[in-house]
Parts: sequence; C-alpha cells; structure tokens
Amino acid sequence: MSTEFKIYCGTDTNGNEGVDARAYALNLAAEYFPLGHTITEELGRWTTADGTIVTEPTIVITWIASAEQVQTNEAYGLVSRCAADFKFFCYQEAVLLTRRELDAVFV
Repeated sequence: MSTEFKIYCGTDTNGNEGVDARAYALNLAAEYFPLGHTITEELGRWTTADGTIVTEPTIVITWIASAEQVQTNEAYGLVSRCAADFKFFCYQEAVLLTRRELDAVFV
C-alpha cells in the first residue's frame, strides 16, 4: 500500500516582494522528492475574519511514498521539512498537508 501526500503552497508572500514563492515551491519539490512528484497549479480561496474573500494562486506538490517510507517515518520527515521550509522562507501563515492511502502500481 502506498501513501499520497499533498503539500498546498500558497504563493502570496505577505508583501515580501523579493520572494518568488512559485519558483521556491518547485525547487523544494525537486530537492525533497527527486525520484518523482507532481506539481499542479490551483486557486486557493478562503474568507478572512472581516469577511473578505481571498483568492490565491497555489502550488500543490503531490508525492507518493512507499509503505516502507511511511513505516520508517521517512515520508513524514520529508513532507514535514518541505512544508516547513516553504512556510518559513515564503512568509506563509499556514501550509496544508494531506495524506491518503492508495492502492497504486506502476505499469
């Protein structure tokens, strides 16, 4: 059984203009998951406390870990470090991580 992880990386850097969050997310994905990953570009949306609706371009890094990587906690370490690096260096308030069990095989 494999496990799919997704890391949702919003690209709004809270006014820090010297940061290219999109490029940083792509580079982190290549660094942490060099044997393969998928990138999708989506729009994240939420409502602020004052009722304002915010729409933010979002990079989603998808990586499928082996059962062994999950059992040894290697998978959690990689995903957590990738998300933490993005959050810190791209001035994010939060980075969403999801996990889903898969029955997947390469053909």
